[in-house]
Amino acid sequence: MVRFPRDDNRVPITGGVASGDGVTPTPIEVDAITGELLVKDANINKLLGLTTGQWDKVTLTQATLTDTYSFELASVPTKVITITYTDSGKGTISTVVLTNA
Repeated sequence: MVRFPRDDNRVPITGGVASGDGVTPTPIEVDAITGELLVKDANINKLLGLTTGQWDKVTLTQATLTDTYSFELASVPTKVITITYTDSGKGTISTVVLTNA
């Protein structure tokens, strides 16, 4: 299992794993001005089942046990990925659900 470093409040840093081996911890990038998650379109498009090259807007909403990412593009329904964690420390993922908004 991949473990990510924690901040000063012992909250784990959000990250991913390298696509090459599926286990190497990899940080995510966030736009410093807007706070929006920066993603490689090809990887997200595979997950969301689209072939488009650009999203109009990507947002992250965080709650105690969930992180919700919304991917918006004018030509298709908004795709929402909700990650639910087993505890408020967000150290272990319980479920990941993809829906249309």
